[in-house]
Amino acid sequence: MKLLIAGGAIWKVGEIFEQMVELAGGRGSRIGVIPLASGSPYETWNKYRKLFEIYGAKPIIIDITEKNYREKVCSKEIVEKIINSNGIFFTGGIQRRIIEALIDENEGETPALKAIRKVYLEGRLIAGSSAGAAVMSNPMIYGGLDSDVKIGRGLGFLMDGRMIVDQHFIQRGRLTRLIEALRKTGVKLGIGIDEETAMIVEDGTGKIIGKSSTILLERIDEDNFRLTYLSRGDEVDLDNLDVKVSRRKKPVKRREERKKYYIIDLSTPRGIYMALKALSEMVKEHVEAYVLRLLNERGEVREGYAYRFRLERKGETEFFEGEDDFEKYQRLTAINVYLHVERKPFKIIFK
Repeated sequence: MKLLIAGGAIWKVGEIFEQMVELAGGRGSRIGVIPLASGSPYETWNKYRKLFEIYGAKPIIIDITEKNYREKVCSKEIVEKIINSNGIFFTGGIQRRIIEALIDENEGETPALKAIRKVYLEGRLIAGSSAGAAVMSNPMIYGGLDSDVKIGRGLGFLMDGRMIVDQHFIQRGRLTRLIEALRKTGVKLGIGIDEETAMIVEDGTGKIIGKSSTILLERIDEDNFRLTYLSRGDEVDLDNLDVKVSRRKKPVKRREERKKYYIIDLSTPRGIYMALKALSEMVKEHVEAYVLRLLNERGEVREGYAYRFRLERKGETEFFEGEDDFEKYQRLTAINVYLHVERKPFKIIFK
């Protein structure tokens, strides 16, 4: 069983397309592209068609869209195209469209989805980017922010019922959203894949490729989590969460003494990296970080809510770093960082 789950914005990351083609069987492999999530499905198909062709595949369109799905999900022609594909790729867009089209409220899974599952169970590739990544889990994040996160049914190709996937993860500051999704559902594991990055899953092992990083969250209880930050070349056993660090990375030596270190906005693209980087180097055992959400402005009064994070190293915490030929956010690996989370209202009065 093979999955490639990409966090979005993969157009310029040749390595991800190379890996999809290889996983589908190499040059000449037939990759069925499903542009169902996209608001401009044929434009999206043409972009991916050109990219897959560059890397040696023979892409075909699985012509299911938001406008035609009622007919197409039961079409024998569509089902045959899916079954005859070496791999299936779900494009980005809105993940709700995929679920509403492929799962009938009354009849359950449609013939098209059953064909996709056949491809998966026979060991052929299932891949997706952005919305196409979100649908890999079940439950699935539909949208929303923080405690207003919307949860629903997904396709469940990745650890059905045991993991939630989020995408565009670091670029769009979605750590708090994934935390709240785990709290709301009771699911123990969450994985956030950043843009220009993908995780390849084969036989229960996930390998990170691409330009940024992937965060694995394990829920301990309502307010406490274990965080693992993976980047290029790292692998993780998704059953026991053991990490195999890229051979090109070496343990980080502590070298800074600071009384206290704060990251004011953990939701920025640099926030998580800088917090972990500081924790990896500091002699002290923890870093504090925050995410602020402004809700109301009344004159000189600002009101909202804030997340306060305490990132802590313990005996099993490990840090590794790559050489300068890694891009910045690819360099760091952090294993078993303990994360305590609080959410509180705030009010600021300017005088």
